[in-house]
Amino acid sequence: MKKNWYLFFVNASVTLLLGGSGELLSKVRLTDLGDVYLPGSHDFMEQAKKLGLIATGSEVPLAVEARQLLAGRGLKARVVSLPSWELFDAQPQAYRDSVLPPSILARVAVEAGVPMGWEKYAGPFGAVVGIENRFGASAPLKVVMEKYGFTAANVAAKAVEVVEGLPARLAALGLKGA
Repeated sequence: MKKNWYLFFVNASVTLLLGGSGELLSKVRLTDLGDVYLPGSHDFMEQAKKLGLIATGSEVPLAVEARQLLAGRGLKARVVSLPSWELFDAQPQAYRDSVLPPSILARVAVEAGVPMGWEKYAGPFGAVVGIENRFGASAPLKVVMEKYGFTAANVAAKAVEVVEGLPARLAALGLKGA
């Protein structure tokens, strides 16, 4: 089985991360990412102003696929790879706001594990697509993920739900739409 390995050094004060997957993952390759992991995140897809999809590791290709589905519906989405909360949170506010602009209230975080903690990045009007309290499933990865709704179609559907529900949620708080 093909292994996907990622190795990167951040700096002397951060532990080296060596990650891998026993599953065959889609590749998201770009030519010039620069110091992607130095700030703990990277916004590498379209500077959309209405919707953000936030993912890390093996979830990034899923977010990219969901973005493509959304584009087919005329909805542009920004995809942000956020592999390190700690490094991202340590960056200046101006940088964090450039990656996850406060003006983008419709956000969907994508996490194949426990979604706890991702609410901070999805924000109060966003959502988290994750797998919670479902340990012990035994089947090929694709089957398990489909069974739990962890698919690009489900991520896209959740994103549409967040975007379409945003005006009503803002109005309920007496706020104007984004």
